[in-house]
Amino acid sequence: MTGAYARIVAAVFLLVGAGCKSTPRTEQQDAEIRNQFGVIEQQQERIDQLTADREALDRRVKELEAKVAKAGSAQQAVEEAKGEMSESVRRVLERFKGDNQIEVIRDAGSGYRFVLRESVLFGTGSSDLSEDGRRALGRVAEALHGGNQKISVEGHTDNVPVTKEETRKRYPRGNIELSVGRAFAVYDYLIKDGGIAEARVSVAGFGQNRPVAPNTSDINKWKNRRVEIRVEDR
Repeated sequence: MTGAYARIVAAVFLLVGAGCKSTPRTEQQDAEIRNQFGVIEQQQERIDQLTADREALDRRVKELEAKVAKAGSAQQAVEEAKGEMSESVRRVLERFKGDNQIEVIRDAGSGYRFVLRESVLFGTGSSDLSEDGRRALGRVAEALHGGNQKISVEGHTDNVPVTKEETRKRYPRGNIELSVGRAFAVYDYLIKDGGIAEARVSVAGFGQNRPVAPNTSDINKWKNRRVEIRVEDR
């Protein structure tokens, strides 16, 4: 019982006691007693509400503490997974170190990618895999076995328009369609010959729209004609 509540109760009992000794209580005394009891009821309701609010607040605090603890565990799991992936990336980088047909690039925060040039995979204006290209993709497929990371195969070209009549008939939309055709050729190899699960692999073609260098020189155009196999970082 709070101090204020106790004082009110005591005052009421004093009034009641005083009324018992006097003969009889006046209407004013009766009204005062009723008023004090009304105050007591209001105070008790307020106490009950404050108690309920405090209990609700305590429950909310416990819920938040549990969420924080869970989030901390999840963050730790993410960091551990990143550490494991980083080790995986290091192994891939070491595996392809010195390979003159396949470049492996680490993408900070988003995984890594294999970069294979047109000159390795295809003939000019073609989406038919060469024998060198098939062998190179075989090495990539071996490196991707045993994992479950999502893989995106992306085709890219330089900005030189498709002019060869045979190629234009096959790819009437030009470089964008050629890049898609090349991405699908790599996709088909990874799944059919490389043994990679189809559910892991997606395909995209960007044509000349995502160059890695300005198309202002032959060497830069050579860099832009490529297929990238991106592996997500999990």
